[in-house]
Amino acid sequence: MFLKPLFRRDDGRLNPVGIVVLGVLIIGLIPLALFVAFEVFWIYEFRANEPNAAIVQADLEREFRAIRPLPDAIAIRFHVSHKTSQALASDTYRTNLKYPQIRDFYDQELTKNGWTLYEEKQMKDWGRNLGGKSARYCKGTYRAALQYAGERADYGWDYAFSVSWGLDAIFEKYPEPFYKAGCK
Repeated sequence: MFLKPLFRRDDGRLNPVGIVVLGVLIIGLIPLALFVAFEVFWIYEFRANEPNAAIVQADLEREFRAIRPLPDAIAIRFHVSHKTSQALASDTYRTNLKYPQIRDFYDQELTKNGWTLYEEKQMKDWGRNLGGKSARYCKGTYRAALQYAGERADYGWDYAFSVSWGLDAIFEKYPEPFYKAGCK
């Protein structure tokens, strides 16, 4: 056997050179194996999931456009995008109305389109309370968010509205109303 001299000397004692060679091979193969696994994962991710995400993005865009924006609000920046397991359609708006009026309008619009409110939160900007609020809705695995910047905010927009899929945090804990609303 041609490998035996690498690990054992003629007198039967262990040859340390063989251990070193074996260690170098193993250490050299681990990065190669990780690289191959990473490439296989990305090929699968893009071939299997990308087409579905593109379909979901188109559906989200239809959902977004089915929800009438607040009358007299000025749309600032529409954005639509997707990755292999996420999709988003959003816009920011300027209006003179305050949060209760904006929220009431979107509650009605979203309910008409099959969405359910499950949460409202006060928003802070780096710990500062600028009067911002966020209302969150769901429709199956889709999410909608109405974000009010706040009376003291100066972002160039007054509120934002978005619909999304797959943007939930991995360890996000949902409140009980999330499940009662039929969210998935």
